[in-house]
Amino acid sequence: MGKFKPHRRKAAPDGRHRDGHWFIAMHLIGISASSGGVSRAYEAPEQAGPVFSDRLSEPGDTLIIDDRRVLHEVSPVSPAGGEGVRDMLLIDFRCPVTDREIRDVLVASSLPGRLS
Repeated sequence: MGKFKPHRRKAAPDGRHRDGHWFIAMHLIGISASSGGVSRAYEAPEQAGPVFSDRLSEPGDTLIIDDRRVLHEVSPVSPAGGEGVRDMLLIDFRCPVTDREIRDVLVASSLPGRLS
């Protein structure tokens, strides 16, 4: 759980970045007594303004980005009084990206004794 004391905390210490996967799903589990935490996506590292900017504010809010095409960051999160909470579930995933990886998946799935 992302509990934090009364000071600003970087939600993503990397700043503007890519995770190196195909897609990133950012799912808000819960949030209370906090400000900041604005998710932003950029087409280029030096781009001044984001192509997307919004704060996930309701449990269940989800942002899915194509990590191959955009960089992402989140603004620092601050408690709005006392302790604040911002719980996120982050899922990075990718698909086979080379002919060899695709062939390896196909070969493995056709081996005798495989689970169906």
